[in-house]
Amino acid sequence: MLRLSVRSDQQRFIANYSPIAAIVLSKAYVRSMGADWEPYAIYLDETPIGLFAFVSGIKDSEDWWIFHYFVDHQYQNRGYGKAGLREAIEHARNNGKCIGISLVVHPENAQAKRMYESMGFVPTGGRRWDHDEYRNRFASK
Repeated sequence: MLRLSVRSDQQRFIANYSPIAAIVLSKAYVRSMGADWEPYAIYLDETPIGLFAFVSGIKDSEDWWIFHYFVDHQYQNRGYGKAGLREAIEHARNNGKCIGISLVVHPENAQAKRMYESMGFVPTGGRRWDHDEYRNRFASK
């Protein structure tokens, strides 16, 4: 899991430090921002190819948040990122407590913005942590 990585020119889009998995796991352990972090791996058959964390309990939001979403550089541009995101959205939607998902995207990460928008995420016009904020609100059940 610790070997998962993005290309060096993409690192700034995902995390300030590497390995990314260590960052995600440490934030879950210390409950970064006073929130609950749940790391999830993205698998292709038996092989882990990506990672992200669902974060809940951020003070001013009823949404779950996605942090550090990425697919390993060897598996990019094959649709796995979108497939993993689709599964993540369904997991959150079926949880019963989650009303939507928020995330932030580095302002220069045009490819990620296109993917998130194609999956129903809408830019809020806001910024957090120097990144553009996106939200996907679920329709009422």
